[in-house]
Amino acid sequence: MMKHEILNISPGTYQANLIHTQERDWAETNCYVDIWIELLHALGKDPRASLAYTLAIDFEGDQLTFFKFPVNDLKALYGFDGQELAVWRPVVDHCVEQVALGRPVLVELDSYFLPDTVGMAYQMAHVKSTVAINAIDKEQKRLGYFHGQSYYELAGDDFDKVFHLDKEYDDSFLPAFV
Repeated sequence: MMKHEILNISPGTYQANLIHTQERDWAETNCYVDIWIELLHALGKDPRASLAYTLAIDFEGDQLTFFKFPVNDLKALYGFDGQELAVWRPVVDHCVEQVALGRPVLVELDSYFLPDTVGMAYQMAHVKSTVAINAIDKEQKRLGYFHGQSYYELAGDDFDKVFHLDKEYDDSFLPAFV
């Protein structure tokens, strides 16, 4: 197995979108929205056009409208067809296959194993968080992903643990949402 990647980028050289720079007042509060901003930016698209839905947020009787990009907007604006995966194998295998096909994978992972959350959740708390996988190498145990306001990598034990590879595969285990 070899490394598969969609974009040839690295955490050390990646430049976050202007929305996520210190000159802006955008609060990082929704990992799903923040990773789409960075994924669109990295793909050479302007994410600002997709933020119009924020003006339609409303009170729905007992809660606010869920703060999430409408999939139809992403299709109309950028031609992206977002699909939920029917996970029937280990999640890592689906991620390898989809990235090899040039498709970023948005998956909820445990922040306990995401090194970019140092001081918040890494090795401290089990909190689900959405990441967008751009690069994966199962053999070398490396993962490149968008999370929050930038692009990161993890490797080694964190790779094993985030994908539950440190345990025997158990089909009764509820897989991550992909």
